[in-house]
Amino acid sequence: MAIEDKHMDVLHSIETAIIGVYRSNMELKDTNATRAVQALIAFYRSKVMKREAPSALDLNAYELEMYNNVLSILEIRGEIGGSEHQESPPRRRFSRAMKTQTPSEIYLACLRRIEKSIKRWSSRNGIRGYLNFVKDHV
Repeated sequence: MAIEDKHMDVLHSIETAIIGVYRSNMELKDTNATRAVQALIAFYRSKVMKREAPSALDLNAYELEMYNNVLSILEIRGEIGGSEHQESPPRRRFSRAMKTQTPSEIYLACLRRIEKSIKRWSSRNGIRGYLNFVKDHV
């Protein structure tokens, strides 16, 4: 089952946070969204691998706002989810299909999907292709 089918609510939350910043500054480009999403991917990758999170200091003010908005939304989702969204302890896996995903793994998969979407819409519709496309659907 595709990530869009399983976690549409997470994807929608992330894209809403990104588009909120774009609506306040329509001069932003897809590259700004890409940089924020890549910083979030690095953050959640480190969280999944139980390593120290990298800094997002190389982002400009708008990218940092996107980053913080998405991070806040995902943290709220985790708090609302309660015990079902707790990080599970590392365990031995016999099959990827049988593995239960942690919230961080779900968020990481969703962010990677959004990164691919940004690339696709940018190549099809120009430097604001993704942002304009999502703006009309969120």
